Amino acid sequence: MNTPLLDFFRAARSAGLRISPAESIDAVQAVQFVGFEDRARLRDTLGLVLAKTAEEKRAFAACFDLFFTRAGFREETAGDSDPAAPAEGQPEGQGEGQGEGQGQGEGGLSRLILAGDQAALAAAAEEAAAEAGVSAITIFTQVNLYTRRILERMGLGAVEREIAAAPEAPAPPACAPAATGCGSR
Repeated sequence: MNTPLLDFFRAARSAGLRISPAESIDAVQAVQFVGFEDRARLRDTLGLVLAKTAEEKRAFAACFDLFFTRAGFREETAGDSDPAAPAEGQPEGQGEGQGEGQGQGEGGLSRLILAGDQAALAAAAEEAAAEAGVSAITIFTQVNLYTRRILERMGLGAVEREIAAAPEAPAPPACAPAATGCGSR
């Protein structure tokens, strides 16, 4: 079976859709026919096969939009850069993975957050989730454990060090109740 579809089935089931094995097979066959190129056609096809009730159609639409808008499903153009590649001047293997990073803005996760690059963050999270073995989750109580593993692989340790090393913001001016009335409530 197609790995992105298997991952989507897991996500859709987590969103509340009831997808039987037979429906999964039907969806795979339908997608083999229509392909991934036309997003609207893919959405309509999977929606017809997988969502049965009005509530499931809403859950399907939200899940599909979140899952298939990631950059990993678009063909990369020659000018696109690899979001997992180290930043220019940054040594390979630093700034991402196992919570390590350079600090002071050199960490990979910090760089992605500050750049506001949601597609690269999603790709990094997906890669870290695969490395952490998220597909091995069997009970809901493991979610927090794997969430922490994903964040560590993305470089959370470096972000925490950068926050700790950042200068404190100046405190707001003290409130003078008599002059401003801010203490009279």
